[in-house]
Amino acid sequence: AIATDLVRLATESLVDGGLLEDLNSDAAELALSRATDPAVCDLLATIVRDERAHAQLAWDLVAWCLAEGGAPVAAALREAAAALPAEGGGLYDDALAVLVARCDVADLHAHGRVPLADWPPLHRARLAATRARLAALLVEPARDLAA
Repeated sequence: AIATDLVRLATESLVDGGLLEDLNSDAAELALSRATDPAVCDLLATIVRDERAHAQLAWDLVAWCLAEGGAPVAAALREAAAALPAEGGGLYDDALAVLVARCDVADLHAHGRVPLADWPPLHRARLAATRARLAALLVEPARDLAA
């Protein structure tokens, strides 16, 4: 039961925290770099900080689960990483997507929105970073055992 709980905590932390919380922070950073409304900029700075902290907590949980659970957790994490979607899901339903497509991109930027076209490269970059960070974590315990 404890091994199963560690696997579940590790894999959910990887996906929901390590990937998605960091992706949310990446998007907020991009939005902040373009926003011009001072209130929006303040809000986005808070979102960047909070989402990155949530992601770090998730990564800390992944590392702890790996240290506590060993090989079964490592195998589950490898499987979860392999199953991560290569492309992100849709951000809007069809009706909202039509409205967003009619918006002026400069207005979207000014008010802290990330246009749909910016999401695929954000997702691909975060996916690569997530997989690389996990690979480094999976190598760490092997180094510790060899020492």
